[in-house]
Amino acid sequence: MVETRRICLDLTINSRPINKFDGKRIYVSTGDSDDMESGEVVGYYSRPSRANVQPKINDVIFAKMANTDKTFLIDEDLVKNIYSTGFFDVSSKRIYPKFLYYVIKSDEFNGYKNAYSEGTTQVSISDKRLRNIKITYETDVNKQKNIADFLDFRIGQIDKLILCLKNQITEITAIIDSLINEEIYHKHLREDCLYVNKDWLGKINKSWEIKKFKYLFTISKGLDITKSDLTLEGIPVISYGQTHNQKFLYNFSNNINDLPKVPETYLQFKKCIIKKGDFIFVDTSEDIKGSTDFSMHSTDDICLAGYHSLLAKPRSNIDSRFFMYQFRSSMWAHQIKARVEGVKVYSITQRILSNVEVVVPTIEEQKNIADTLDRLIAKYDYLIKIKNKKIDELENLKKSLIYEYVSGEKEVL
Repeated sequence: MVETRRICLDLTINSRPINKFDGKRIYVSTGDSDDMESGEVVGYYSRPSRANVQPKINDVIFAKMANTDKTFLIDEDLVKNIYSTGFFDVSSKRIYPKFLYYVIKSDEFNGYKNAYSEGTTQVSISDKRLRNIKITYETDVNKQKNIADFLDFRIGQIDKLILCLKNQITEITAIIDSLINEEIYHKHLREDCLYVNKDWLGKINKSWEIKKFKYLFTISKGLDITKSDLTLEGIPVISYGQTHNQKFLYNFSNNINDLPKVPETYLQFKKCIIKKGDFIFVDTSEDIKGSTDFSMHSTDDICLAGYHSLLAKPRSNIDSRFFMYQFRSSMWAHQIKARVEGVKVYSITQRILSNVEVVVPTIEEQKNIADTLDRLIAKYDYLIKIKNKKIDELENLKKSLIYEYVSGEKEVL
C-alpha cells in the first residue's frame, strides 16, 4: 500500500558511540565519502572528536548537509569504517533496508531535507526537523523488496554508463592539464632559465617573476547571505555551490543568467561586485579535489560574489586568461591542496590564498600564451561540456526512476 506519512514513524535515528577498538580503522568524513578508501586512518584514541558514528549492517547513513544526497547502505565492508557525526545513521524494522536507501535518495526526501535545513557556516538538517519530513512511499515490505531489486538492476546499468563518461572526462582533463603545464611551465624555458627549487616548480624562464598571490590580487569575502536572501529576479550571484558546479567552473560568464539572483540593493556592497577579469574562489570544500575550484568573469555583465567565496581582483594590468589557465594547472593547484585546513570540510582561507605563488611573465607573453591555450583547449572543453550534459541527463533519469517507483507512481510488473 502506498501512503503519505512521516518517515520517522518507520525508522529509528541511531546514536551509537564508537566502541573501544584496537589497531587502526578508516574514518570517513562527509568529504571523503566519494572515495572512502582515501579516508583518514585513525586509532581509537587518535581519532577526531567527530569520528563517532558506528552504524550496523543494513543501517542507512546520509549526510546532514543540505544540497547533497550522499547516502550509503552499510554492508559487510562499510561496517568496518567509522563515520563522521556529519552523517545521520538510521535503521528500520518496517522498511526493507535497500528500499529505505532509495527512499532517502529520492528527490522528494531530499527536497524536504533541503527545505528544512538551516545554518550559516554550514546549512544542514537537525534531528528535530528530520522528524517533520512527510513523504509518499510503498509500505508493503514484499513490494519494497521487488522495487529495490528492480532499481538495483536499472540504476546499475545507468551507473556503468556514467562511470564510462567520467573516465573519458578524466582522460580529457589530463590532456588539458598536460597542455597547460607544457605551455606555461616548460615550453618557454631557455638555457639560461632560473632554478627556483620550489615544492611545486623546479625552474622558470629567467625573465619571468614569481610573486605571492596577494601582490597580484586583492582578496575579499563574498556576501554574507543565505538561501532565504535569493530572489527570482535581480543581480546574478555566484557562491561556492555554483563555483563547484561544472557548468560554472573556470569561466561562469557564458552561463551568468542561470545563476541565482539577489535584490539590486546588494550592489551597495562594492567589494563584492565582480568585474571583468576578476576571479572567484571557493573558501569551503567537502574534499581536497574541490578545494582548488574557481571561476573567472570574462564579460562586462554585473555580478556579485556570494557566500563561502573569495573574490580576487587584479591589482594591475594582467591578462586574466593566462592566470585562469595557470590556476587550472595541477602544478599550481598543488600549493592549495598542500595547505587546506579542516576535518569535516576543507577551509581555503584568505591567508592560504594570499601566500600561494604565481608565475608572472610579461603582459605580452601572458597574452600570447593565453591565445595559444584558447586555441588548443577549446575543443577539449567542448567535449567535457557534452559529456557532462549526458551525465546530467543520466543522473536525472536515475532520480526519476527512484521517485516513480518509491512513490508508487509506477509499479514493478
